[in-house]
Amino acid sequence: MSLLVLGEASESEEETIVDRPIVYARAVLGEAAESDEDVYDKNDNKTSTESNQRTINHNEFFHKKLVESNIALWKSLNALIRNVVLSASKQLLSADQLLIKSQVSMQSALSSVKVSQTNVKQLKEKTEDILTANFIPEINIK
Repeated sequence: MSLLVLGEASESEEETIVDRPIVYARAVLGEAAESDEDVYDKNDNKTSTESNQRTINHNEFFHKKLVESNIALWKSLNALIRNVVLSASKQLLSADQLLIKSQVSMQSALSSVKVSQTNVKQLKEKTEDILTANFIPEINIK
């Protein structure tokens, strides 16, 4: 019995169900390596062994899919966060540059206003001098 998932390729050699169960054991120093005959008794019920193998393969398949889905989710989330942060930093940089340009323009305008104020003050003083001055001399007729 094989499990078919839509959108995936058919089972490869690694995913096929084998009659012999997989042994998850490590060799311990000082002991002899175990053989298949030592681990599995040939008198065991073959159907229970096959159902156990199917369950293990089924669980391994879903564990593999879960890991793949988690990796894909992490990559998508990482890309989303990176795009949001990059976009926000670009917008902040652009706003900062506009504020700097505005500050320079305001400083230039302030300087121009101060120069204009000084010129207006001097013009007012000259105008007052002209208006108060006696520019028509007095003529005495005898």
